[in-house]
Amino acid sequence: MKVSLTKVNIRAFLLRKMTFDLSKHPLGRLEGRDLDMILELVLQSGSIKGLAKGYGVSYPTMRQRLDGLIERVRDAVEGRAPDPLREAVARLVARGELSPAGAREVLDAAKEKDA
Repeated sequence: MKVSLTKVNIRAFLLRKMTFDLSKHPLGRLEGRDLDMILELVLQSGSIKGLAKGYGVSYPTMRQRLDGLIERVRDAVEGRAPDPLREAVARLVARGELSPAGAREVLDAAKEKDA
């Protein structure tokens, strides 16, 4: 039996091979807003300046958000649960209720306490 390979057959075959279960991938552990930021960063060719412009925030604010995202990706890759204190502090900073310097002080103090 000879199989005819047409464009449709090849495309269907490739789509079946290219799909994967995102829930089994570390990125599947991230929230939608994190995945959206990753997608936008890729579409901006890795430009934090372009990402900041797209989100309507300053470069330092975007850098801080990206640092938080990087930490959440590391947690997902290493199978760790996100740090609730770090997440709460990040939300306060994002809402402008806590300065970045204040956030560092809080996180450093918590780290010293745990050490």
